[in-house]
Amino acid sequence: MATLKINAKCSDLCFADLINDKGETIAERDGYVPQNVNLGYDDDYVEFEVDIKTGQILNWKPLTEKQVIAALKK
Repeated sequence: MATLKINAKCSDLCFADLINDKGETIAERDGYVPQNVNLGYDDDYVEFEVDIKTGQILNWKPLTEKQVIAALKK
C-alpha cells in the first residue's frame, strides 16, 4: 500500500471551516492549526497520511461535530 504523507508549516496562516449539509458555515478558524482534530501539532504544523488507493486519511479518529467546533473556536 502506497501512502502520500503531507507535512506542512502554516506559520499561523491556517484556515479551517466546518460546513453543514446545507453548505452553511457552522464554525471557522483563521490562524493556528486546530488542535485535537488529528491533523497537526504545535499550532503551526499540518501532518497526515493518505492511502492513495482509497483516498482515506490513515489513522483518522472519528470526531463529533461538537469536538470539531470546540477545536475551531480555540
